[in-house]
Amino acid sequence: MTALTEEEKKLAEKVEAAVNPFISPPISTSVDDLLLLLHKLESCLSAVEQSPSNCVQKALNPAIKVLTTKKLINHSNVDVKVGVAACICEILRITAPDAPYGDEQMKEICKLIVAAFDNLSDISSPSYRRRVSILETFSKIRLWIVMLDLECNSLILEMFELFLRNVRENHPEVVFLSMGLIMIMVLEEAEDISPELLSPILSSVRKGNQSVLPIAQKLGERVIENCVSELVPYMSQAVEYMGFPLDDYDKVIAYICAQNHETLNRNNVFRDSRALKHQVSQYGELVDQDLGPPWLEPMLRASYFVPCSFHKGSSKNKCNLFCLDCMGNALCSCCSINHKDHRIIEIMQSSNHNAVRVNEIQKYMDISRVQTCITGRSKFVYLNEQPQPRFVKGVTATCEICCRSLLLLDCFRFCSIACKAKKSFDQEISNPSSVNKSPKSELIKRSPTKRSKNGSDNEDKKAEGFSDSEDI
Repeated sequence: MTALTEEEKKLAEKVEAAVNPFISPPISTSVDDLLLLLHKLESCLSAVEQSPSNCVQKALNPAIKVLTTKKLINHSNVDVKVGVAACICEILRITAPDAPYGDEQMKEICKLIVAAFDNLSDISSPSYRRRVSILETFSKIRLWIVMLDLECNSLILEMFELFLRNVRENHPEVVFLSMGLIMIMVLEEAEDISPELLSPILSSVRKGNQSVLPIAQKLGERVIENCVSELVPYMSQAVEYMGFPLDDYDKVIAYICAQNHETLNRNNVFRDSRALKHQVSQYGELVDQDLGPPWLEPMLRASYFVPCSFHKGSSKNKCNLFCLDCMGNALCSCCSINHKDHRIIEIMQSSNHNAVRVNEIQKYMDISRVQTCITGRSKFVYLNEQPQPRFVKGVTATCEICCRSLLLLDCFRFCSIACKAKKSFDQEISNPSSVNKSPKSELIKRSPTKRSKNGSDNEDKKAEGFSDSEDI
């Protein structure tokens, strides 16, 4: 028996031991005991990777069934329901690409999960950590796709309202980013956007609305700025539905309403929306995956090698790490403890400029034609413009974007990752069809029976519910 098989056997035994108290004997414990059991089960499930072995999958099957029993999913205690939701989210992550529940069960599960987003503002709550974990997992496995396909419109509206009501300044960045990404992707994927769905977002950005916190306003602004072209056909009706003058909103709302959708030049909207997205924000940027990974711009903009504001007393508080999954600001080694199983990139410095090792970054993006340098035994590339004079005597090859000198003219075209990314963006603006767009990475895809926004049928496509194309 190999070491791997032995490890899988031990994991299966742990999962089985964590599930057994829920099924044999039947649950007859206090709320506190039940919370402890759920916490233990969640911990075991979080250690299980996608596509587990047969022995682990066999141990999971009882958990898949017991977690959706009425005794648990309809429990009267809120913290218990949050614990159940956290465990089910882990099940959904593990079982991708095969959904283990039917449509009606998924509707109940989605209700349970959305309810867990309430009270997220209370960081002192015993269930706070689980609520954040549920939000992260919900975002990563793209569970909103299921909600859209099951036409859970009222539930999606409730989710938007809960996000804008519960977001707080003292939340970790992953909360703000996950909320924003979920709302943006819902608006991008929705076949139709109702005035009701836009009402909480418009309310958050209405001038003088004293009931909205500044951080909620930032969240609303971020969503709108990233969905300009999607909102053009619906914004005027939504503003009318709200009943407030257009002057009560930010100028971006007026811009969207001013567009004539029938004669809309999508390239111009793309250009304008991208310009809006480039507004500086402490939370990083959520960029189109069609033009690069969503974490690319946040990584380029992050502030590195500064003391961590959360671990000022630590000797290891230098922020030289970046999480590709959370897409927030730079992290220190103490922060990285909270990013278990995430994709972490270490940032280095050369000539006081930020760089990243080739063997790390090339796992996640194409860096061909970007000039590489060597320090010690490590090859690296600069994140932003290469720190050398724009013109070096005797060197004729220059970066196609910033005109800085390149050392090996036959191999390189760009001095940095940022310059290559800008080249791709400029090509998309001038000729969208000239760029080979990679499919958006996602775990849950739209049902093939749904009709896309342009009205074309997808019924001939192979049915896909869950996809494991993204690392967890």
